Amino acid sequence: MYGMAAHAVEGDPEDYQKFRQDFERIQAQATQNARAKELLVAAGAANQALGDYSYRTTRFIRQQGALLQNMISMLTQTLVSIGAASEHSTEYLLEIEKELTRATVIEDVQDLKLRLRACLENVRDEAARQKTETEANASQIREQVERAQTCIRATVASTDQLDLVTGLPTQPAARAALDEALTAPEQRYAAILVVDRIHSINSRFGYAVGDLVLKLVLEQLRENLSAADRLFRWSGPAFVALLEREESIQAVRTEMKKITSLEKIFEIGGRPVLLPVTASCLVIPLTHPSIDINNAIEKFVARHMESANQL
Repeated sequence: MYGMAAHAVEGDPEDYQKFRQDFERIQAQATQNARAKELLVAAGAANQALGDYSYRTTRFIRQQGALLQNMISMLTQTLVSIGAASEHSTEYLLEIEKELTRATVIEDVQDLKLRLRACLENVRDEAARQKTETEANASQIREQVERAQTCIRATVASTDQLDLVTGLPTQPAARAALDEALTAPEQRYAAILVVDRIHSINSRFGYAVGDLVLKLVLEQLRENLSAADRLFRWSGPAFVALLEREESIQAVRTEMKKITSLEKIFEIGGRPVLLPVTASCLVIPLTHPSIDINNAIEKFVARHMESANQL
């Protein structure tokens, strides 16, 4: 356990620190209780922690690779359009972009970042030589580079604003949409849904199964809500749905209750496991700008999570 904790690959720094702390806690428990039964329990806990960290780190690597791939693609297109790079540099960028799609460990991504830096230095040298030829050409290069940087910043911002698991807009976007809805003339409701037992599912089966449960709830919502309704990932296992309805609040509550109750068979460890998938729901009418909707959502989510942790 000491060796696995000390030599684990570092992906997301906060996640890596939590993984090290979990392993130190498990190791301390195993040292204090050195009987065979306790050691088997510690080994199982260590295996679960390592598997969960491996899953989350793989997801982190894919996110980093996708972001770099988008940046390289835009840069390559810009360089080709203005002729600021040689054919060799363009081909080299395309090669790095292809290898990013095959990157499976964090060392691969880090190595490709270093190669990308070297390639960009070469591109900058070529751009500098072309700048001396004519002022018009230099002006064109600056304009295209600034445009590429704007696109890259927009790509980074849009990536940060989308939830990794569900692909939904996150809490800041939800807050802005709710504030706007409070002043709209149409009758609207906010439905806050917190997926039940997600903490127990993560602890027993791992975060991969927990993510599948969240995606299943999202799929159920998309299939049953109208195209005008908007969905957001709030925090943890919580979703916020912005609904435009003429019906009463009781009718909306009944509608949401029917949507968020189902059963699903998951393939876990090579065997089928039937899991009930439900969500606790709170429906709030958005009738006046003075409503503290954000505080109401936070209280409902916190109360639900506190009850779930006590089970």
